[in-house]
Amino acid sequence: MGRKSIPSNSSICDDGVLFILTRISLSRGYGTDQRVRVRINSDVNQPYWTREVILLNNPGRKYTIGSGNDLENLDPEKYGQFLIFRNKADVAEEHCQIECDENGTFWLYSLGSANTFLNGKLIPDSPVMLKFGDIFHFSHIISQLWDSALIHLTKTGYRKRLYRMNKLGEEYAVFKFDKKPTNSYENKQPGQTFYQFSRLSKILN
Repeated sequence: MGRKSIPSNSSICDDGVLFILTRISLSRGYGTDQRVRVRINSDVNQPYWTREVILLNNPGRKYTIGSGNDLENLDPEKYGQFLIFRNKADVAEEHCQIECDENGTFWLYSLGSANTFLNGKLIPDSPVMLKFGDIFHFSHIISQLWDSALIHLTKTGYRKRLYRMNKLGEEYAVFKFDKKPTNSYENKQPGQTFYQFSRLSKILN
């Protein structure tokens, strides 16, 4: 993979959660492994952060994001848990990887020649430390000048502009790394309800 080693001045952190920005449809059915917080009487077709995977704070644990077109030939020791996004726009076969170091800090690697943007800025040199609330994606949202400002607005609640589709109708993948909640139902705010959706496969729409 040919990449730099993780710096040693990292600090302990909790388990993380990887969310993906998508539109929710109630027709997907009900389940227990996916909870989406939606305001009562809100438009469920608006984009929401939906939970993709829990990132365990275990030293050496790896999570690789890519299209996984050649998954049978991928080395599980090298790539760890592979998260497949086969029909998302601008996702390379092996695009990026999140790894937890011996001190419990998560790091983001951009693999090969694939572009990865963290909080609106292109990652020039891997790895970079992931902090709770960080947003990463694989292509410019507006432009190099405005993307970081847009990410700032997104962190205050504005999500619509982050959700995009290409001419083929493929969604651009936008992810958020955040802290794992202790209990989703305990954190429910007044005036909100939970719709639960089952994920039958790691392969997204």
